Amino acid sequence: MSIFKKDLLFKMIEEGQIKSFTILGLPKQELVETYFNRKDLIKFLESKNIKCNILDEFDRTDIGIYFPSIGKKQYVDVCSITINKEVDEGEYNNILALFDEVLGYYQTDIPAKIINKILGLYKDEPLTFNDMLILMKDNQSEIARKIGKSRQLIADMKSGKAKMGIETLALLKKEYPLLPWDKFIESFI
Repeated sequence: MSIFKKDLLFKMIEEGQIKSFTILGLPKQELVETYFNRKDLIKFLESKNIKCNILDEFDRTDIGIYFPSIGKKQYVDVCSITINKEVDEGEYNNILALFDEVLGYYQTDIPAKIINKILGLYKDEPLTFNDMLILMKDNQSEIARKIGKSRQLIADMKSGKAKMGIETLALLKKEYPLLPWDKFIESFI
């Protein structure tokens, strides 16, 4: 399934269906050392043939690397890399090479709090439908139109007035295939 998701993500990038993506995985030691020893990440990425553009005077870039932390606990064995630019196949593969193992391919940029939920780092705080709506990047009307349901149903599911049916879940998963649906479904248990 992972190879399918890897290929699907690149196809979505190539076809211009998505503008950003996130990969979650177990980072190579070289990335961990560069990140935590406060070495120059831009130089490091460029040495791996990954172009990193500075976006503003605050040195924000179009590539974000996140190592989760909860309170004072810092995790170094897992990270996410979010890309907010177009990449070609070579650069895509170079990004994947920063991981020893990929845990997830996602068709959007994912906020830190939701990454932490995907990883199960918050006790008793599962991934919610509101979290999934944030990841979909479309407004409720666009989501409803894409899956052939009413906007009111989406609003009612968001507010908790309506439960999500299996058909709606299947339609959402089909329209947004590279979102953390498995983790979301686990929240029902």
